[in-house]
Amino acid sequence: MVKIHNLNHGKRKTPFSSGNLPWLIVFAWFLIYYNVPVSMFWGRPYLLLGLPLVGLYYSLLFKKRVRINSTAILMFAVSLLALITSLVNGDSISDVINEWVSLTLILILITSMCDSKHDLRKLLFIVFWTGFIGGGVIGIWQRLTGNYLNAMLYDPSFSDSWGKDLYLLTATRSNSNWAALQLISTLFVGIYLRNQRKNKVYDIAVIILALCVVFTLSRTTIVAGIISIMLLLLISKKSIRPYDIIKVVVISLMLIAIVVSVINIFEAQINAVLMDFNNTLELKGDENFSRRYSQWITSITAMLDSNLGNVFFGYGTDYKYELGVRAGFNMTTHNSFFEVLIKYGIISFVLNILAYFIAIKKYLKIRVMDRDFDPLLCGYLAVAICQMMISLNSIDSYIFIAIGSILFKISSPRTEIITSR
Repeated sequence: MVKIHNLNHGKRKTPFSSGNLPWLIVFAWFLIYYNVPVSMFWGRPYLLLGLPLVGLYYSLLFKKRVRINSTAILMFAVSLLALITSLVNGDSISDVINEWVSLTLILILITSMCDSKHDLRKLLFIVFWTGFIGGGVIGIWQRLTGNYLNAMLYDPSFSDSWGKDLYLLTATRSNSNWAALQLISTLFVGIYLRNQRKNKVYDIAVIILALCVVFTLSRTTIVAGIISIMLLLLISKKSIRPYDIIKVVVISLMLIAIVVSVINIFEAQINAVLMDFNNTLELKGDENFSRRYSQWITSITAMLDSNLGNVFFGYGTDYKYELGVRAGFNMTTHNSFFEVLIKYGIISFVLNILAYFIAIKKYLKIRVMDRDFDPLLCGYLAVAICQMMISLNSIDSYIFIAIGSILFKISSPRTEIITSR
């Protein structure tokens, strides 16, 4: 291997050198995404789209390369198909650009930028602290003061406006389940950084985030968090005995039963609804598991009964009407994966699932060589569970997909040769 000496040796590197521009762009992107709702600044969607484009342009102009891995290609393909199906179905493409294209571009940028563990830790540092401020700090401030950054929460006609009086919400998310998804993903990133840095500041921040997840009262996310944390404790052992597995399962079930019961009783008291003891273990009314299961079945049935055009291009934003006709009431899929299926068609669904599968495969391969990243693997599991119970395409899942790709890249011997040239 030929070693090329740094011609800039001896020159002082300033904090605002051109080499730091991509990181400033990434920092600005996550700061805006987690902390600035569109009702607070109309230019939010344009910045979330434009900043990654500037970063990618910089990489092509000065570094002469942009690395695109298999998962990024798949997500880019899904975004492209979503744009095409939106045009076919006569929908506005602005939602697709905000929900898919912007996220795919930042995914490509960060996976291309990170060539070492140091780069990965820098990325996770940005993700954690911007997410902690927008989720933990602002979430607690909003709950205590009753003042919300998202102006939509003050509009009585907005369907989620009532939630501000009951649930902890983040700066940019008006739905408690969506807010909890941001908090749980940030929590597991914090657990990883806490294990690496052994800093009490991270201990405090992780505890605050865990409490915030609880105060969202999102049963799905709390259950996903309990399962993932108990799994993390289990796989952290050097040797796992059958007794350890049984103990983890029993403790998990007990915690889930207690937490769900307490939340249900609390909500019953808040809403002045009488609940008997036999119902305290059930999930709440229209959002319980049986209702969601029926939504999933209706989504699959709708696609099986569809013509070829809808099978390949989906129903677009009108899918709720299609499901409503079949179910007899207005409904969503309450599943991020099934929403892709019925909204954008079978090809988008398969590619989306494939991206998640490749990411988990990369995590498992990395784990054979390095178990320090177990918190990130368990965080990915928690986010995936949440995605199966809510309809939302967000940066939370993209982050863990990106981390899997970055870890796989930096653990490859070929990568070390490329980055040293």
